[in-house]
Amino acid sequence: MQDGKHSCWFCWGDSAHALLREAQICYPSVFPKAEVFGPQDDLSEGTLQNWNDPAAREQMLRVRYADFDADTSDAFVRENERAATALDTADEIVLWTAQDCPAERCMMLSLINRLQGRDVPIWLVEVSEMPLTELREPEGTIGGATAIAVMTDDKIPWYWRLFRHPLTWWYLRKRKKLARQETRAGGTVRYGLVGEMEYRAAPYLWEKRRRLTDEERQCAAEQWAQLVREDALLRAVVNGEVRSVGEDFYDEIIFSCVSKTEKTAAVAIGSAMAKIEAEMCSRVGDLLIYRRLRALADAGRVALVRTEPQEAGGAPYWGVSVKRIC
Repeated sequence: MQDGKHSCWFCWGDSAHALLREAQICYPSVFPKAEVFGPQDDLSEGTLQNWNDPAAREQMLRVRYADFDADTSDAFVRENERAATALDTADEIVLWTAQDCPAERCMMLSLINRLQGRDVPIWLVEVSEMPLTELREPEGTIGGATAIAVMTDDKIPWYWRLFRHPLTWWYLRKRKKLARQETRAGGTVRYGLVGEMEYRAAPYLWEKRRRLTDEERQCAAEQWAQLVREDALLRAVVNGEVRSVGEDFYDEIIFSCVSKTEKTAAVAIGSAMAKIEAEMCSRVGDLLIYRRLRALADAGRVALVRTEPQEAGGAPYWGVSVKRIC
């Protein structure tokens, strides 16, 4: 990558955006100056008829999903429009993505498709596995203050802490236990999302970046065009590739995480997230699983009962319990 060029980094979502900005601040000698864009649209869900129109996508998601927060619609449209504009002006594009996350993979494929016809270098930073010994400390002090991370625990998305997410402590316990095991073994850590990456891992992964070949770009653009033609309501990572799937694709795994005794929906959702990751090597969000729990309830397979009033700003399944009924 050359100095003086207008370089734009793209990642999926607010958490990844904040983390990469923090990494740039903590390691000024490692990273060149670049703007970071975090498109918020999860293109792994919903129809793709208007996939490149942020306003149309926002409207579709708000109508389709009761838990799509309309209060964030302006930010949703604004960030996606900023990202689209940057694609037309950047001299270099850097895509940060994890291999097992459908939302991040769809973002990557769609952006490459949009860049067809533009002779602009595209670099890929793949967030995956790395040795723990390669975690790098910040470069001294910045502006008279020691550099700090966005996240106090390196595996917890920062926004879960802000909104008292019900899965926070479940993930905290799980990840700290894994971290202790990995540290004892002097082993490796695997990140399933850019947004859960520890900022100290960014320099190591950055140094592994690679420039996409013309053949890779063409293949990715064609793959996205095929997904758009299929226009399924859900896309998943299957055997390492993004595929169109039915909306009930994860239902049996989700159903297996619901017991005959009543328990909170958050526990069932957390178990389903972990089981999908372990058995299908795919990272999916809590809201997708909750929507499928509601579909299972409509089908008469589970019962959802709200035991507490929904908390303002909290997850829609906060205060909801679930159990099998068949």
